[in-house]
Amino acid sequence: MKKNILKLTLLFLVSLSLSAMDSIGSSVRLLNQEVVMSEVSTSSANVSFKQKKEGRRLDVTIDSAFLSSDWVPHSFTFTPSASGRVNIEFRGTKGAPENLYIAYDSLTAEGAVLRNGSFEDFAPEKPNPKFWWGGFKQEQVIKHSEHAQSGSTFVLTRYGQGVRTNMQVTANQPVTISYYIRRVTLAPAK
Repeated sequence: MKKNILKLTLLFLVSLSLSAMDSIGSSVRLLNQEVVMSEVSTSSANVSFKQKKEGRRLDVTIDSAFLSSDWVPHSFTFTPSASGRVNIEFRGTKGAPENLYIAYDSLTAEGAVLRNGSFEDFAPEKPNPKFWWGGFKQEQVIKHSEHAQSGSTFVLTRYGQGVRTNMQVTANQPVTISYYIRRVTLAPAK
């Protein structure tokens, strides 16, 4: 209990404006070797798309200058060329200082099934929420209803410490991924 209180105190102690040196963006990566993701669009401002591997990898990036310390909704849509399983990873961008994170919560998919996007259900005796994997560390999963966008749990990510899941998509059926993000600055450890 004391560890969680200390973690939350550190988590919300510092929320500074970004300077040029303190930049971190949001990065969402979709990948499947057989499914081309096309007709990519967004209703969110300041989002860029980069397709690689002939459209089989899609990177969705939100510029660091537009990330807030408040929860902000974002979404994007793509159309898969074939039915199959698409891996999706949510993380921060490269080059961020050690105390800057991107928090994600309330992830949903319209046109596909994205399981446990609120991170509320947990695998028995594991630090990670059910259906999510990656280099999860206990401190990446924050349980605090006053600071979560919905429910009581959200996750912190960085480049190299993302959270991953997969979803089944159907050929030629548009998929809209919606999520909330915020920038989190942790106080340096003493």
